[in-house]
Amino acid sequence: MIYIISVPNAATITDLVSTHTSITVTWSSPPTDYINEYTIAYIGMNVDTEPRSVTVSAPATTFTIDNLQSGETYVIAVTAVSGTERKVSRSMKRTTSKSASI
Repeated sequence: MIYIISVPNAATITDLVSTHTSITVTWSSPPTDYINEYTIAYIGMNVDTEPRSVTVSAPATTFTIDNLQSGETYVIAVTAVSGTERKVSRSMKRTTSKSASI
């Protein structure tokens, strides 16, 4: 049996919902592609942070990034993975809400 793995189409980020310390990312799966997993990559724009990523198994199409800094803007992208092939979505920005003062 021969399996042909082609470069998948990109996932599309459809929604970003933020709280003080988290952002929930929702994306649509590429049509007709066999996707093994998705990698969600993110980085803060104003704090001195390293890029981070997390991998989730398909067919998941939502993930919540926790432990983020309040009031920070993050750049987020989703990569569709099919075997060894990858395709990155367009990145999107979302700012976590500022925590309330006491």
